[in-house]
Amino acid sequence: MGHDAQYHERSELKVLGNEGQHRSHWRSITSYPAKVGCSVSALNDELENSEFDDGERPRIPSETIEPMHALGREQWALRRSNEVLRKALAFSLMVERERLSRLMLFSTRLWNLVT
Repeated sequence: MGHDAQYHERSELKVLGNEGQHRSHWRSITSYPAKVGCSVSALNDELENSEFDDGERPRIPSETIEPMHALGREQWALRRSNEVLRKALAFSLMVERERLSRLMLFSTRLWNLVT
């Protein structure tokens, strides 16, 4: 949301306090952001995070998630490096093929001059 922690707590308390006035949890969430100028998804994310933090909802601990994200970034970097190496090898092979082709042409012409 981009506001301070107290603002988040007040927003969560306001939404949770107004749940009785609405038919569903989602309606109580969607009714509040327009009044304070934040998005519904931002408020919903904050509510979910507070439920995770309070132990009301299960989730993978952030101590586990961060190494997984780091591994994903490392995997992406390795794939990109492999792609660069593949392209460099293909270019190198193309250059070598061209060099050998010219060498064969030169040696054929030289052979024809000698014989």
